[in-house]
Amino acid sequence: MRLETQVVHAGQAAAAQMGDVAPPIHLSTTFVRDPEGVPLSGHTYIRESNPTQSQLEVALPPLEGGEASLVFGSGMAAAVPFFRRYQRIRMLCFRMTPITASA
Repeated sequence: MRLETQVVHAGQAAAAQMGDVAPPIHLSTTFVRDPEGVPLSGHTYIRESNPTQSQLEVALPPLEGGEASLVFGSGMAAAVPFFRRYQRIRMLCFRMTPITASA
């Protein structure tokens, strides 16, 4: 199968409710919870996870030849788990050098 065809079809399945072929973009920022506060759809708040992000995480591995993927809303959001992971095992060292401007 050509790459272009894989890209178009990666991670897609017809939606159960409407039969959509192309996945919708979910713009909701918050998602419904039961009376105890447990999320019903598995998604809680758009910065943590959302259906569009989940679909992209499913689509990327076959295109990149990987096993799994994580998608973040920004570079800072992606950096936090990276630094937390290496902070625990004490393998990451940075030398902080101040940046100054000269006239």
